[in-house]
Amino acid sequence: MAAWVSLLTLVVACANGGRHPGAVKTARDVAAEGAPPLSALRAPAFRYRFGIYTSRAPKLDVARELAAAAKAYGFEIVSQQIGPELPPRISTIFLSQPPIEQFAPPTTERLEYMSEGLSNEEKARLTAARAVQVFEVVGPGASAFVDYRKALSLGRDLSQKLGGFLWDEETRVAFSQASFGGHLLSWQGGIPFVNRHITIHVYRDGELFRVVSLGMVKFGLPDISINRVAGTDAERMGVVADLVLQRLLEGATPDARGLMPISFDEVRHVEARQLFDSLALHNAKRRTTLTVVPAEPEEGDADNRLLEITFPATGGVQEQQAHALAELFGDEDTVVYVKNDADLLAASERARKKAFVHGARYADGPPFGEQLSVKAPFKTADGHTEWMWVEVVAWRDGSIDGILMSDAFDIPSLKAGARVEVKAAEIFDYMLIKNDGTHEGNETQPLLDARTRARREKP
Repeated sequence: MAAWVSLLTLVVACANGGRHPGAVKTARDVAAEGAPPLSALRAPAFRYRFGIYTSRAPKLDVARELAAAAKAYGFEIVSQQIGPELPPRISTIFLSQPPIEQFAPPTTERLEYMSEGLSNEEKARLTAARAVQVFEVVGPGASAFVDYRKALSLGRDLSQKLGGFLWDEETRVAFSQASFGGHLLSWQGGIPFVNRHITIHVYRDGELFRVVSLGMVKFGLPDISINRVAGTDAERMGVVADLVLQRLLEGATPDARGLMPISFDEVRHVEARQLFDSLALHNAKRRTTLTVVPAEPEEGDADNRLLEITFPATGGVQEQQAHALAELFGDEDTVVYVKNDADLLAASERARKKAFVHGARYADGPPFGEQLSVKAPFKTADGHTEWMWVEVVAWRDGSIDGILMSDAFDIPSLKAGARVEVKAAEIFDYMLIKNDGTHEGNETQPLLDARTRARREKP
């Protein structure tokens, strides 16, 4: 498929404020008709590219089948791709049939991360596909919700006739015909559950993580990124990305300064709100404020506009992020006061020795797919020690550079997300999350739990 030029061109209104015949409806027009609200970030056009992979070239006349389907759904067939000039008056669809070498199916390795609902047998059939039909739907941004939904139905119909697998080029995910059904069942009141239509990529970018979305071009909206995220916070920050995108779909926009409040309670889509509700602790404020700024897409990002999400709280980047996460989701950290004894010190020594085995591998940052944390000492104002977990960013020459994983109880200046440096020789315990998802370490926790229970049960 030919490369797509991002739809960044703004449509300038006529000086006299009039509308030419066939002009795209304004947000006010659509709202008056009871359609979903249009975000001020909505582009003049939306795009949805998908492919259908089959084991061999279809016996059906694909162009004829497309013509019938396009007519049923109100799409206009075009003979060439639509560029980023003035958006079309109605939604269009373009068919190409490239050689399989030019639009190869995803490999088995990629399908482990880029498929939904495919069995191993279906994955094998997809990777062996020898033919592909590629479709590109482009239409006015104001009709993105309605016409994208029609395009989903059209794609389902065509895949059933061709007996093939659907590939979403915008999110880079493969579906069977059965697993594709969730797309069409995710709408409430004309608003989709964004989680079913986009992909959130969370990956290590240097010493920290980057969260970035793909697929919002299907709604004529920009994708978002959140950069320099601590590994401890990466999973919840992915949920924040979902929340922001859901609110953008529902019409939320930043103010003139780029500030945008977000709240679980303002989510209109019931299923989406239920998901966010299930993740909030009892002490969560369920809301926070973020900042939206334009950003340049990086290699591998979606072929779409991009906004970067930052947080306006005080402190460093990771402290700001941790503060926002605590406001949204709540915090259940507790403090345990214990005296070290022989058993606890012996367990700590075992843990320290095991931790040092991993230290050398972190000299240049965390290995791919791993997350190492250590429990390190911090002096309180009254001379005592508060032990806190630190996510390891680098371990060099007996010194550990890391990110504090929670707020300190007795040291007001230490907040979650703060960059700290601790001595490796002084760590008390460690936790390692391996590339395969298994865990190692936390040797002292069973003893600490036993002492806590004993104190509670003491008459």
